[in-house]
Amino acid sequence: MTSRIVLGAALALALAVLAPAAAHAEEPVDLAGAYVLDASDVLSASDQSRVQDSLDRLYADTGMQLFVVYVDRFDGAASADEWGDESAIRSGLGDKDALLSIATDDREYGVSVAEAFPLSTGDLADIEENALIPQLRDDQWADAAVAFADGLRGEGTSSGSLPLWPIVLILVAAVGGAAVFLLTRAARRRRNGETGLAPGELSQQQLDQKAGTLLVELDDSLQTSEQELGFAVAQFGDDATRPFAEALRSAKASIAEAFGIRQKLDDSFPETAEEKRQLTLRIIELAEQADTALDAQADAFDALREVEKNAPAILDTVDAETAALRARLAAAETATAALAARYSPTAIATVVDNAAQARTLLELAGTTAAKARADLVGASGSAAVGVRAAQASVAQAGQLLDAVDAATRSLAEAQASLDAAVEELNRDLAEARAVPGGELAPAVDAASSGLAAVLPGSERDPLDALQRVQRLDAALDQSLGALRDRQANEAKARSSLERVLGAARSQLAAGEQFLATRRGAVDTDARTRLASARQALDEADALAATDPAAALSSATRAATLAQQGTELARGDVDYFSRSTGYAPGGGGSGYGGGSDLAGDILGGILGGLLSGGGGGGGGGYRSSSRSYGGSSRRSSGSSRSSGGSRGGRRGGSGRF
Repeated sequence: MTSRIVLGAALALALAVLAPAAAHAEEPVDLAGAYVLDASDVLSASDQSRVQDSLDRLYADTGMQLFVVYVDRFDGAASADEWGDESAIRSGLGDKDALLSIATDDREYGVSVAEAFPLSTGDLADIEENALIPQLRDDQWADAAVAFADGLRGEGTSSGSLPLWPIVLILVAAVGGAAVFLLTRAARRRRNGETGLAPGELSQQQLDQKAGTLLVELDDSLQTSEQELGFAVAQFGDDATRPFAEALRSAKASIAEAFGIRQKLDDSFPETAEEKRQLTLRIIELAEQADTALDAQADAFDALREVEKNAPAILDTVDAETAALRARLAAAETATAALAARYSPTAIATVVDNAAQARTLLELAGTTAAKARADLVGASGSAAVGVRAAQASVAQAGQLLDAVDAATRSLAEAQASLDAAVEELNRDLAEARAVPGGELAPAVDAASSGLAAVLPGSERDPLDALQRVQRLDAALDQSLGALRDRQANEAKARSSLERVLGAARSQLAAGEQFLATRRGAVDTDARTRLASARQALDEADALAATDPAAALSSATRAATLAQQGTELARGDVDYFSRSTGYAPGGGGSGYGGGSDLAGDILGGILGGLLSGGGGGGGGGYRSSSRSYGGSSRRSSGSSRSSGGSRGGRRGGSGRF
């Protein structure tokens, strides 16, 4: 590797000689084997040596290779992501190679890795936020590369939070249900950023953290509350539960608006500092409105359910539902194996471990129900906790198994829709080719080459291929739209709308199910994308009859946001699993000291049942500990973009 750094220095020197004295932009580069390319001339000889030593350690310890490029500005590409991807492709980087690109004048960075790179996108994001960006903000160019390399090796990215498991074990073992409710409610207030200062007195960073924590916890609370409402309606009827249902609807509307604002803050159009502050304050206001709406009904709702009084009947129902779901497990495992044989790992990633996770939850339901019965005999106040944990476990197990069936249907439907979408794109290509003078030749070439890239292997992930073909057709339609009359444009939109709506519904349903059953590990960014996708889909449905073109645009946006949200959620869950060592199917042994706590928290069950009903926040332990899931990273207000899947490469980028 020593010879390569010499080559890197020589290339940097050549670029410096050829460049003007002023700051200059760089086209994507071919590293030609160099590990460090300093076209900005920001590294001294000792800096070069330190960076190279860190790259050598990374390779020796992990087999991964990091390449680092410093330029003044990124040029010749639409974004830092594209600049880094193109440079990596030109340089022939492999599956275990990472490229870190830094534009020192424009203060941008990009990370590009292959899809098969050993670390997930979530891991890379944590390393960027905790190791890379702090050094870049201080213009510590060499230290930034060293810190990033050390982060890839697994060093220096700890958030320094307290361990999660002792806190939960002590809490569950030491106190009964009522005390747990009070303690966790107080803890939630502390987590929500109640520092003794009014929101107007908090810094922007404190506001970002408060807003992010509130959104996660209230979103979890809504899901827990909705599940609890379903149990109560079945037991007591609609009339008795109507006040809580109305409070829940009000809270959902507030949180939906808050997520819409969060999406606005995350988009590519920056706000001024004052605008950002006001929007963040509005998020906090809306989240607190939702919390208040739920809290107003929490005591009445808990009294209504009278869990202890009705526990025997509830546990009988849990036993019956557990038996019925156990009978479905074998069929779900067979269906999952069939999906794995037919489709790519990415296509079935949201359901591949559902059967194992359901088995774990059913074991948890059985053990918690048995313990609850014993507690009832002993008149223990903790029986209600077990009853509710068993209920929630059975409900989530059913959702997981239902999702396997839904994935089987949606992938088959996507294949049929893909064939129709390809036919439609080919018709539009023929129409575009017939335009006199070759006016649309560039658009035709882009759509043709894109289609040629999508079709090979499309049957392995038909939903992803369908969305890619639909995006190609939408781009071509924009070029054709100016040449068609209004009636023709409306007819074209109507012909595409139902297919695009179907794909968006399938993608969003998969993402929402994945979030609902793993919400203890999923953080704000994923929830924001999925909530925004739901809003866009609702817009599309509302506009379908009167404005098919606008409805098509909303449906396309919904599909894109749903795909992004699902990918972010998967990254959060992957990070959770690695951090806790949790693997579905590990089994549980009851609530309290011996339970499979990682599985409880992953599903949001533990946080939900400790919250005291609708007013609590499931999954809050993850948010408070910040030991996994990336809460501190994603609540920090950074401008990082996850990049998504980019033609076989992924990674992230942002400003510093």
